Amino acid sequence: MRNRSSLLFPRLSLVRVGWLLVVLLVFSGAPAGELRADELEEGFTDAVRERLLKEHRKGLESVDRDAEEFIGEAMQAAEASDDNHDGVAAGREMLGLLGLPRLPLAEPEDLDQALEGRWRVRSLQASAGGCIAYPFFQCTIQREARVLVFHKHTGSQRRFGVLVPDGEDRLLFEGSSYYGYEDGPRGYSASLDEPTDEDRQRDSVGYFYRIGEQRYLGVFLRTPFGVELYEIRR
Repeated sequence: MRNRSSLLFPRLSLVRVGWLLVVLLVFSGAPAGELRADELEEGFTDAVRERLLKEHRKGLESVDRDAEEFIGEAMQAAEASDDNHDGVAAGREMLGLLGLPRLPLAEPEDLDQALEGRWRVRSLQASAGGCIAYPFFQCTIQREARVLVFHKHTGSQRRFGVLVPDGEDRLLFEGSSYYGYEDGPRGYSASLDEPTDEDRQRDSVGYFYRIGEQRYLGVFLRTPFGVELYEIRR
């Protein structure tokens, strides 16, 4: 039987992240107690990025541009349909969110205070048939070991994964999507011993940006189903 993180919901995948940091510290020769908060965060970011699948690392280089282009195509499809005015409006809203300025994140020592707790999140999606904006659902961000964990645990479409700072104005997200009727998160396929094709299809990678006071934007890599954004508010 293969080892799946969802069987121990949801901590098993986090053990792998913690193990990667230990490896980094061993090779760097620096005791954890001697590292500053920003150095610890940088080490975790490197570890998470290192285990990303090659196609995901490549996709992150143009994630915003790819999303914008696909949303434009989806809007054209919606405009060609006489009964899809909502799809056009949702597409405009998605482009508006992508166009908002990205603000600096909190300092590493203040990041937990800025992000931990209960949030509201809504999904905006673009597909070949047009665009749709869903209502807000509940989600949480909490510290687990040395990483922040994002979990949209309500609604039929859910998402779970780790967040690590990646520069001054964005967080790197690595995780997976799952449905409400499933037992729990699958975990990113690279952290599973024997991932299936379905595991890989559920992989979710992207960036979270701060776009306002208590407001963030999640931009995920395009999948065969289309493009998805998250608007996250307190």
